[in-house]
Amino acid sequence: MKDVYIGLGSNKGDKQRNIAAAVSFIAERAGELIQTSSIYRTPPWGFDSDQDFYNALIHVQTAMTPLELLSCLKMIETDMGRQQRKEGAGYQDRIIDLDIIDYHGEVISMDQITIPHERMHERDFVLYPLQELEKNWIHPVTQKTVFEYIQELENTSKISRL
Repeated sequence: MKDVYIGLGSNKGDKQRNIAAAVSFIAERAGELIQTSSIYRTPPWGFDSDQDFYNALIHVQTAMTPLELLSCLKMIETDMGRQQRKEGAGYQDRIIDLDIIDYHGEVISMDQITIPHERMHERDFVLYPLQELEKNWIHPVTQKTVFEYIQELENTSKISRL
């Protein structure tokens, strides 16, 4: 079994319900749910929207390979009604967004997936929940701790724990 951290985000509809449903689907389909972070409210990242995001992180143990897990998460997004963005389109509002943040401390770089998530260190909505679940987490490439990344963030005044 591999320890995996998955980021969840929603800014459409009943955001708390969307996150809870996604957590349930992941536990049913991908592996054993070990821990769930608090939910954090954050403004949209990388695009403009009137809707704030609710974000959380979960720790799961899975027997799936990274690509199997990615496929499973994409299917959950589709089953929950997420519309995949068109090639070249930017970020947009979404019912659910599921990202593999860390896969058992492994470094993976493929066309389909990069692990650890390539922009995780820029995103307070990933770092704060990760610190909540695994305060001693260390990036396998940079060897920086989650705490060091949080210290480097430009502005975290807009994030709030629900």
